[in-house]
Amino acid sequence: MRPFHFISALAFLVVTSACGSKPPTSPTLVEPTVTGLAIRGTDALLTGTASDFSATVTLTDGTVRAVTPAWTSSNHAVAMINEAGRLEGKSHGSTTLTASSAGQTASRTIRVINNYGGVWQGQFVNNGCDAPPGFCAAMEFDFFHFPVSLTVSHSEADPGQVTALFQLPNFSWMIAKLSGNVTADGRLNLSGSNVVTNSDGTRSLTFTVGAWDSALVDGGSMKGRWVQRTTNVKPAYDEIMENELVTMTRR
Repeated sequence: MRPFHFISALAFLVVTSACGSKPPTSPTLVEPTVTGLAIRGTDALLTGTASDFSATVTLTDGTVRAVTPAWTSSNHAVAMINEAGRLEGKSHGSTTLTASSAGQTASRTIRVINNYGGVWQGQFVNNGCDAPPGFCAAMEFDFFHFPVSLTVSHSEADPGQVTALFQLPNFSWMIAKLSGNVTADGRLNLSGSNVVTNSDGTRSLTFTVGAWDSALVDGGSMKGRWVQRTTNVKPAYDEIMENELVTMTRR
């Protein structure tokens, strides 16, 4: 009888030990949380154009995810943005663009720059002429209007930087490549020059356009003034003219 009781007791201990053990537990998974929000898009755009903006969030595990935030523009007169993040430039100035998502906000200042791009044609008058006797006789103020053309391009990298081709159609050699910028108050400033050569390659004259200063009027026309200098080699002389736009419209 004793062997039977021993085996029964042993079986009871094994069963009791098995019932008292606990299975291993899996580690608790911690969901990553949002630590930051960032806006992606340009820093500047031209009036009359639009640009798309997007937003991403950064999580505690280091991953970056695209989100669809709520968008706002602080200055609707300068630029407006829709729910999809498309910003439209309305007028020259700046606005604060804000995105909100997952309890986070991010803001960026966006410049909207007056758009001078395109081909401009118009008329100008001479306000003053300084040259040897006889050279200025045909440039009487308010008596003659002379045609002028300006082809303007904005830089893609920075719309505030501008290049232009200046031409006086009545004088084939009065042409110059200009460069400059749109100022903080929305005016167009340009300057540049062109060297005209003789058939043998020697310099005949230098035509310079400086102090070009113009402003948009109702978006489709432009007013302003500039100074031009013609430096002739033979005979040696300078002709300096101060000119004012009568009218200039975009074609």
